[in-house]
Amino acid sequence: MLIVVTAGLVLGRPAVGQEPVVLTGVWEGTWFMGKYEEPLELHLTQAHPHVVGRITLWSYPTSGAAGAVSTVRVAVAGRVEGHRVQLTWAMPEQGQFQAELTLLPQGTLIGYGGVGTLTTGFDLHRPR
Repeated sequence: MLIVVTAGLVLGRPAVGQEPVVLTGVWEGTWFMGKYEEPLELHLTQAHPHVVGRITLWSYPTSGAAGAVSTVRVAVAGRVEGHRVQLTWAMPEQGQFQAELTLLPQGTLIGYGGVGTLTTGFDLHRPR
């Protein structure tokens, strides 16, 4: 009987709501493809469920001379759903880039994204 009452109390509890995800601020980290890894910075402003901001990719490979790189700074927009954020931005010479990132409990954003068949990974954190 005690087991039935205890189970009823546990099952009858309302679900504890998750804290809303707050992505506003600066995120630093890397974007990578295989062994190739470069730094990036992401500035976001959130008006739930939407986010806007800008992304800066340092040492982004450009067409032209072999090994040529440039810094890319472009506007980013997206939508937050739970602990995930979907971001979109326009890459010079390549078109619309889409990324899906997940906020982990330790405050890290990880995920993947791409344009066409090009897929890259992302690992971001808030600077301390």
